[in-house]
Amino acid sequence: ALAGIIVTLILNAVGLAVGYDRIVDTGDMNVTVNAGGLLIRAEDMVFEVMEVRRAVLLLSAVMLVSLITAWIGLRLVRQILEPMKEGEPFRSGTADRIKRMGWFVIASGLLVNVFEAAVKGMLARAIIASSAEGPVIYGVEHRMDLGFIVTAFIIFLFSYIFRYGEELQRLSDETL
Repeated sequence: ALAGIIVTLILNAVGLAVGYDRIVDTGDMNVTVNAGGLLIRAEDMVFEVMEVRRAVLLLSAVMLVSLITAWIGLRLVRQILEPMKEGEPFRSGTADRIKRMGWFVIASGLLVNVFEAAVKGMLARAIIASSAEGPVIYGVEHRMDLGFIVTAFIIFLFSYIFRYGEELQRLSDETL
C-alpha cells in the first residue's frame, strides 16, 4: 500500500511536470458515460490537455484515498495481531483495538463510496461538457457497495468475543 502511494505520487509529479498529454494516450482511455440516453465513449472524443489532466488527477485521487485507507487498515491489523504473535491473544486492550478496526471499516467504506460517487460526477460533467453543445442534463448512476457494513458487523462480533476472552483471562490470572 505504501509503495502504491509513493508510485502514484511520483507518476503524478512527472505528469504535472512533463504534461499528461505526453504520458497518457487518450485513444487508450476506456471511459463510457451514459447520460440521459446519450452514450459517450472516450475513444470517440477529442480531449483537451486540461481535461486529460483533470481526469488523471481525479482518478489518482481515488486511488490515493483507497491506498491510504488500506495502509491505515493494515497498521491496525498489525496492532491487533501483535499480542497473538506473542502467545497472548486475550491481552488487555485487544478487544478495544478490534472495535476500533470495526469503526475504521465503516468510516473508510463510507469515505471511499462517497468519494467515488463525487469523482464519477465530476468526470461525467467534464466529458459531457467537452462533447455536447448547449445545455445538457446528466446523471451518474452509482451503486454503493455495502459489504463494508457486513464486514464491520463481523469485526464487532470478534470484538465482543475477545472482550469475553479478556475477562476470562483476567479471572484466570486472579485465580492463580
